[in-house]
Amino acid sequence: MGYGLDENEAEELINYWSGYWFSPYDLQSCNRAIFIVPQDVYDSLLPISVIPEPSDIKRVGVFTITDIPIAGKEMLGNISVNVSIDKQNLSLKEALNLSVMLTNLGNVSINLSFPNAQIADFMVVDLSNGGVVCRWSDGKFFAEVITNITVKPNETITVLESNWQPQRKGEYLILAWIVTNPPVYAIPVEIYVN
Repeated sequence: MGYGLDENEAEELINYWSGYWFSPYDLQSCNRAIFIVPQDVYDSLLPISVIPEPSDIKRVGVFTITDIPIAGKEMLGNISVNVSIDKQNLSLKEALNLSVMLTNLGNVSINLSFPNAQIADFMVVDLSNGGVVCRWSDGKFFAEVITNITVKPNETITVLESNWQPQRKGEYLILAWIVTNPPVYAIPVEIYVN
């Protein structure tokens, strides 16, 4: 007897569950995730029998609601996002080092939740044509875990450190933000590549 599922059985199970498995909702103060597993699927994975069978109860499945709190818009108003760069003028041979920092300007701690491991992002825009030259998150994969951070009153934390290597001379704009809903943006920083 073989163990596990073959490729066709696995595909059938994934297709069957796709309509039930996960339903996210944005409730402004929290993201609500609703997981629904029909009883027949649940029984096939974890067969449990109740003896004697209850006559007045019908088992229909497993229903789980998880509320993931996010900072309300009023809390986000107390957050300042800043970009720190090591130089404003650089040559083509130099890399620009930058940090994205988050400061709580309020007098109470702010708890932020993110749906995955990404907390911040930035992009570099060519001012000659408005094109995006680089976006930090492009091509990256982030762990699918809920990430929580707490920022105490008047505390500043660094949420992203990276570098960028320019490919041509010109004037560029660094746009950075934290990936809250809605995003909180830093004041753009202009750089010059000679």
